[in-house]
Amino acid sequence: MIKIWMLVAFSLVSVSASAQLQSGKRFNFFNRTEVSYSLAINEVLGTSGINAFRIKTIFGKQNSFFGIGGGIATTSFNTIDRSGGGNYNTISFLADAHAFPFKNEDSGNNIFVKAAAGYSPRIFNGYDQGFTYDAGLGYIITTKKGGRLFIQALYLQQNLSQFNFIETVKLQSVGLGVGIGF
Repeated sequence: MIKIWMLVAFSLVSVSASAQLQSGKRFNFFNRTEVSYSLAINEVLGTSGINAFRIKTIFGKQNSFFGIGGGIATTSFNTIDRSGGGNYNTISFLADAHAFPFKNEDSGNNIFVKAAAGYSPRIFNGYDQGFTYDAGLGYIITTKKGGRLFIQALYLQQNLSQFNFIETVKLQSVGLGVGIGF
């Protein structure tokens, strides 16, 4: 986990240094906060799947075409069986990258692609630790007052080790998310 955070910190410092050398390609601070719900696409523990509800916030630097950052997410995984099932919660620390195929301007709408990878240390009972990955495609809508809203389609994968006495479990899901950014 320390290596991931060191990579994120090194990347942010590199981007900042590069931005100072290339004044025409200025990097600005950003924050993106999102809420998403995704449906399971694989069977886990003999159930028909585990759905995910996630809240994530990312801080970083971006220019008109791409950005990188780091953040935190909390995810609640719920089994979809009517027999009771279970609820599993994680807190993840993430590194994030996103790109805009068209120049991103403060006054316009745009498309974006994003990817994030991170680590979920053991905080709650039921699992030891695990890596998390997500990727998405979305659309940014800029309001008349300058607010930035977005909607996205995403893929989420959470790997957990020692999950309820099973060596490794891979929770996979696809879903939709909405959020705000500045």
